[in-house]
Amino acid sequence: MRKEFWRSFDFWLFGDIVILCVFGIVMIQSALAGNLEVSVNSQIIYVCLGFVLIMILTLIDYHYLESLANLLYFGIILVLLTLNLFGQATFGSARWLQIGPFSLQPSEFAKTILIIRLAKYFSDHANSKHDMRWILKSFALTFGIVFFILLQPNMSTSIVMMVIWFSMLWVSKIPTKYLIILGTIGVILLIGITIWILVSPDTI
Repeated sequence: MRKEFWRSFDFWLFGDIVILCVFGIVMIQSALAGNLEVSVNSQIIYVCLGFVLIMILTLIDYHYLESLANLLYFGIILVLLTLNLFGQATFGSARWLQIGPFSLQPSEFAKTILIIRLAKYFSDHANSKHDMRWILKSFALTFGIVFFILLQPNMSTSIVMMVIWFSMLWVSKIPTKYLIILGTIGVILLIGITIWILVSPDTI
């Protein structure tokens, strides 16, 4: 089991993650240079915890996630709803959930859960007709999470999640005519979002 684990472990991907984390910590430290009241110790702790979590998740067969997809999906919606109702706003936006000494941003977990739920949907409907109904159902699943993130408000994360949805549509072989339609709508929305950001920069 141990040999099989290390044989299938993606060292290149893990190395990329390590480099990005180290680079991020160095950049934060550089930005905080001279500020004795703030340190990067918490970031280092989070990175170490993240590495431990990576190792644990690597040992789990990812196929189990399919059976948990719906539970995770409705669970994160419940968390986001709770955050919108009872979360404390910071700089005009309620994005963080305080759990003891830790502050968590549920929308970051929502990205991964959205990928898992959409993967299950596209897998279950791989042989279905790839028409507008197929697209709209996947959009409904995506917007079910994006809606609550927009209420925070958190425009940047909402855009990332829509990009995730479109990317998974692309991988699932969306017909060209629908790709053109969605591309046109995307350009129009991008213009509208740009105007929104210029008017209300705090929503980013």
